[in-house]
Amino acid sequence: MYSSMVRSLIRNDVLFLVAVNSSYIIEDNKKNDYGKYQKLLRDFDFFEHALFFSASDVTPGLKKDSVSVVRNNVLLAMKNNHSGNIVFDNRFYQGRDVKFKIPFIVSCIFKNPLNSESIECLNNIGTLFKGEADKASQEKIAEIKTIIDHKDFFSFYYHKKFIEFTDSVFIEMDRTRKMDFKLYKKLPEVDESYINSYLSALRTGDSSVLPNHCYIYTEDENSYVTVVYPDIFRNECERLLKLQQHLLNVESRDADREFIQHELQRLSDFRRAVLRQRLTA
Repeated sequence: MYSSMVRSLIRNDVLFLVAVNSSYIIEDNKKNDYGKYQKLLRDFDFFEHALFFSASDVTPGLKKDSVSVVRNNVLLAMKNNHSGNIVFDNRFYQGRDVKFKIPFIVSCIFKNPLNSESIECLNNIGTLFKGEADKASQEKIAEIKTIIDHKDFFSFYYHKKFIEFTDSVFIEMDRTRKMDFKLYKKLPEVDESYINSYLSALRTGDSSVLPNHCYIYTEDENSYVTVVYPDIFRNECERLLKLQQHLLNVESRDADREFIQHELQRLSDFRRAVLRQRLTA
């Protein structure tokens, strides 16, 4: 007879604290004394009008988008962490903390205006994350394929001349940054065939078969000659091979399979832990 009257006299922030304090009823696989309390709260629909997501507001009101905000924030953090796992060089990436806050948790446990939406979010967040991860992987594959295109990746080297690093002509040119223009024009230049040949030699792992070339360029006979040394070009080629291997890992999902499995299991464990505190009878 009096439960509605009592409930109407209790401030929203106090209702929230009551919900928090009665939400933990399973401890060491046994129901604690708060179980009886939670049952009474359920019997009287004590939180039927409670606004858990507005607990800290001076003038609380129903925020209909509260659950979607929670869902989007969690998904965004998980997507960012996933991106950190499939990016080419993630040595310095620090993952974002992914947490469901207490208002969402008690909203899943007790009947309230946003209970059904909270439960739906809790049940579907794993599927949503998996879909976002699949989409992100496809986007990353397209991005890497663009990066490793030879014409773009080696655009700096195409049509540059190359000369033996130990050549006497090079030694003089390295000192003066000048070269006889007629000699310069006769030098071979980097093209697709040269790059493919170099990459093939690099894949063997035998450094002795790699050409020892410097890559040079000049505008005309009166201009200085710019020089790129052998180790710089080799580093670029090694980076390309690593990118190609990374592409294979992303395409096969080796790059993110373990991470996704871990995150889905973590979401499943969280869901189970929350619903375990929810009396159903």
